[in-house]
Amino acid sequence: MNLGSKVWSTIADILFNHDTARRIAVEGGKNLAKQYDSKLKIMPLNKLK
Repeated sequence: MNLGSKVWSTIADILFNHDTARRIAVEGGKNLAKQYDSKLKIMPLNKLK
């Protein structure tokens, strides 16, 4: 019984950490996309000057 609960606990930890890592990656990706978009919008203006 102890071994079984330890296995499920480990699986739960892995799933939780994976989900958390995915959320962090998605949020980081959104922030990078925003920065990239703002740079793309600024670039043509700099070239016009």
